[in-house]
Amino acid sequence: MLASEVLEKTYLALKEDYPELFFQNPVYAEIANSGFEKGYIVYKLYFILDELWVVSFGRKCGKKHSGQKYDCDIAIVPIDLNKSTAEMLHSNKYFFYSPIFTYSSGEFAVRKDSFFSEKMIKVVSRLGEFEVKKGTYNELIVEHLRDKIREILS
Repeated sequence: MLASEVLEKTYLALKEDYPELFFQNPVYAEIANSGFEKGYIVYKLYFILDELWVVSFGRKCGKKHSGQKYDCDIAIVPIDLNKSTAEMLHSNKYFFYSPIFTYSSGEFAVRKDSFFSEKMIKVVSRLGEFEVKKGTYNELIVEHLRDKIREILS
């Protein structure tokens, strides 16, 4: 399984039986800025986890832009009753509220100095243990990531 598939399946494993909701319009968060153009990640679906978190799976969008080196993420934003769900996810600029994201090369990453970085850097550094061959991962990685993310959110 590729890294992007791992993140998508981890999102679904976190979702469990929570109802998934659609945005009326896709939500975009800036992930790159070359000074001439910006790169974005787009969120179309989300769910509310434990009445505390907005969780969404995002993919980079656009054909050629400064965000070309990124692929997808799981965004987990703390609920702010003064903002709409779209505004909350829009604040995930540069993966600040993404406990994990992937590069287009298939590598997992955590943004340094992000909301989850202190706890997730060690988790991501050990994901190679699940690698079957370069860039392909064992199915057990999904359960592992789901459990680690749930542990961090508790």
